[in-house]
Amino acid sequence: MTLRDRSHPRAPRRTSLLVSLVIVACIVGWLDERGASVETGSGLAPVVSTGGPYTLAEGAALALDASTTTDPEGDPLVVRWDVDDDGRYDDAIGIAPVVDWRTLVGLGLDDDGGPFSIGIEVDDGTTVVTATTTLTITNTEPTIGVTGPAVAGVGRPHTIEVRVADPGADTVATWRIDWGDGTVSTGSGEPGEQTHTYTSGSLGLTRGITVGVTDDDGTWTDGELVVAAFDDAGTVARFDPDSGGRLADFGSAGGALGSARSATIGPDGLLYVSSLDNDRILRFDPDGAGFVDTFVTAGSGGLDGPTGLAFAPDGNLLVASSLSSQVLEFDGADGTFVGVFASAGLSAPSAVVFGPDGNLYVSDESGDDVQRYHGTTGASLGVFATVSTGGSPTGLAFGSDGNLYVALSGAARVDRHDGTTGAFVDTFATTGLVGPSALTFGPDGALWVADHSNDQVARFDAVTGARLDVRIDEPTPFGPMGLVFEPAHQVAVVTPFVVNDTGDAADATPGNGACATAGAVCTLRAAIEEANALAGADAITFNIGAGGLQTITPASALPAITTEIDIDGTTQPGFAGAPLIKLLGTSAGANANGLTISTGANP
Repeated sequence: MTLRDRSHPRAPRRTSLLVSLVIVACIVGWLDERGASVETGSGLAPVVSTGGPYTLAEGAALALDASTTTDPEGDPLVVRWDVDDDGRYDDAIGIAPVVDWRTLVGLGLDDDGGPFSIGIEVDDGTTVVTATTTLTITNTEPTIGVTGPAVAGVGRPHTIEVRVADPGADTVATWRIDWGDGTVSTGSGEPGEQTHTYTSGSLGLTRGITVGVTDDDGTWTDGELVVAAFDDAGTVARFDPDSGGRLADFGSAGGALGSARSATIGPDGLLYVSSLDNDRILRFDPDGAGFVDTFVTAGSGGLDGPTGLAFAPDGNLLVASSLSSQVLEFDGADGTFVGVFASAGLSAPSAVVFGPDGNLYVSDESGDDVQRYHGTTGASLGVFATVSTGGSPTGLAFGSDGNLYVALSGAARVDRHDGTTGAFVDTFATTGLVGPSALTFGPDGALWVADHSNDQVARFDAVTGARLDVRIDEPTPFGPMGLVFEPAHQVAVVTPFVVNDTGDAADATPGNGACATAGAVCTLRAAIEEANALAGADAITFNIGAGGLQTITPASALPAITTEIDIDGTTQPGFAGAPLIKLLGTSAGANANGLTISTGANP
């Protein structure tokens, strides 16, 4: 009989029959140094099954499985694995061990690639059998996270932090931040903290910030793409913009949706969708919870054939009512009808977008032009751009170059117009287009075009207009008519209340939009009172005296913060890292609170 020296598993040693009989008679089995059961057997080799080949995504655990391995004599088996292909079977033990990603990284398997060789050793106590299989690691998209204040003061630097997490060994080569106002920042390496200043054209608007990064494996975006489908009745679909895969549908809201025409993300983070057939505006949770409510009821204010959607500087919702030749205004809080915002020069309004100048631009499918209106009053500013007869302009989008891009569904192309004068610049994109209906610039920097007539969403190079690919290609009927990327971060752009006095006087007229005491100064108390009295988010900055350290001594507890406010002490002149605004509570009374926050504020 032959036994294996356990300290040298491949080196047999011989013993006498008598000793063997003693061993067989007295020892049923023993535990090796790893605690695995080992017994003597007949010497017939185990039949090994590796369970491979294996495939896993970056960041996932590797579940090895040799469970179909057998031994002819039913002897207990010791199974060891060589995962890093170094010739030593010391990386995992057992029939079906699980090797977590951290361990794989330690073994040098830290990125997508392969096939990599994996070895298995099976020992039945007398015979050792080895075999190999392979492992392929597929790429996992990096996770992009954006944090920062939800309020930005117009004309003030606004800072966000962008973090990119990748389970693989990939590093960020380049990044791109679209600030939502037509401005784009780019750079290399990790984005980290980035700062942007919003101008008066964004005042009162909520800007959606999107981020794209490029690493060794490609270009990745931070959110999902929502497509409003006209022909696929009752469908608003979510897609992975990186792969083009359809993730889920939001549902038909019990049949209330009808044919979806347009979609936008509101200041509240919800998805607003116009129903062309049912003359209403519905709300959905873009994170996948589905239908929320009917925001604008059917036919409210004469709404007839709603198409484009946009939120105005005062927070109200503007809706293009194509069959009544108007742009209607609805209360941004409860959806009640406010009035007719614009109608001059309109025949069949389609898309509505706010430009970098803060004015409203409306495409008119029947009028073959783009009208411009004052962004606050709705007063007509005349025809901004004209297109070829029968062009039927639908989608509109301002590019980072400041120009206006117009989808012409009747001419199967996208034209570019000067963003200041409206003059025709060139035919920007035509390849493969049949009936372009909606436009948006993606986090990847490309121009995304929804084509209603061929059930596709295609991407075009934002500089040359060359067709990059068809990212979404759905079976007929689908009819994409609206596109919106979920933003990584939203920011409300406001005029900050500037505290310029260390006093404690109250605001003279809370809610009038001006921080002013009876003495015509702005105290911290007055600024908080004014912000609390106004709807929406606000910002408070400081510019007291000649700068430097200033002490505010309230005579009583300051008002509780009941709205979203960004109180930025770093704005005090002279700030260089150490706080310059000091709150002293010695005069506020016993047990008085300093700042009480009773809402999701950002002090």
